[in-house]
Amino acid sequence: MEKGQDKIKVLVVDDSLLIRRVLCLLLGKDPQIEIVGEAENGKEAVGKTLKLKPDVILMDILMPVMDGLEATQRIMSLCPTPILIVSSVVNKVEVYSSFRALAAGALDVLEKPDSDSEWQRLGGNLIRKIKLFAGVKNLHPIEIKPQVPPPTEVKKSRGRYEVVAIGASTGGPTILKEILAPLPPSFPMPILIVQHIPQGFIDIMIEWLNRNTKLKVKQAKHGEPVRAGIAYVAPAEKHLQVNNCKVLVVNGIIPPVNTHRPSVDLLFRSVAEAYGNKAIGILLTGMGEDGARGLKAIKEKGGYTITQEEKSCVVFGMPKAAIELGAVIKTLKPSQIAQELLVLAGV
Repeated sequence: MEKGQDKIKVLVVDDSLLIRRVLCLLLGKDPQIEIVGEAENGKEAVGKTLKLKPDVILMDILMPVMDGLEATQRIMSLCPTPILIVSSVVNKVEVYSSFRALAAGALDVLEKPDSDSEWQRLGGNLIRKIKLFAGVKNLHPIEIKPQVPPPTEVKKSRGRYEVVAIGASTGGPTILKEILAPLPPSFPMPILIVQHIPQGFIDIMIEWLNRNTKLKVKQAKHGEPVRAGIAYVAPAEKHLQVNNCKVLVVNGIIPPVNTHRPSVDLLFRSVAEAYGNKAIGILLTGMGEDGARGLKAIKEKGGYTITQEEKSCVVFGMPKAAIELGAVIKTLKPSQIAQELLVLAGV
């Protein structure tokens, strides 16, 4: 939220009058937020966005006349505005469309609750994200192009690395797709991923990545030996680590770290211990500091560390924290990160 701006203008879009009323009630508890309009379908949302110029849009996916995916695409083309998808996880089509909306430029996705207590918890999360997204500028539709820029020069010896660990939060799924898409099925390292995302979306995110990348992407399982050419994603509400035998450790008992479970820091620290100077750590867009100290641990062991550059981040918090700790060797655009991995892998 910019200095001097008294209210954050929010447009609420959902075909259910009850859901709109609940969302407006939750957001109305914060004096900095003003509901400037409501829409019951995507077509109406596009028109009201052009007329009202909201700072943030809460967007449903399955709606009559025009769904939230098409509405997101049109809004990002005509009047780029921060969009937060609020979606049900009951309908698989709706969840998958939510990820397509992220690819079209929406900033994040939240799960619609199914109980009063969960709605109250969602309210606080919504308010935090709305205040964060109100300050996001330079929005544009996201396109994953097959052409990528030439690789940056790497002074390290090629082919010596044995694992890639990636941490991401807000805005991460689309960036993960952009980084993984250029990698071949024969990529010679395992990739371990922690993505902060609501529990109901993890399976569809994995399916979505599988459809849009050449690598095999799967949910990490406890006791599974890591293998090259596979991207292992931490399960919802469980930490992902790797031990010195290069076997995955999945744990839902350890409390959240940095308020997160799974935690990027825990993954990175385990990778630093298990792989030492043969590890590559990558920290992407996200709010907070999760992953910064773990990335430093990888660097201190002689590993190679990368963060996403600020301009392409939805939220620069996690990469910024790592940079301030002195944990980063390179800061790159997502397409450059993909090329860097190909060079470091000797592909």
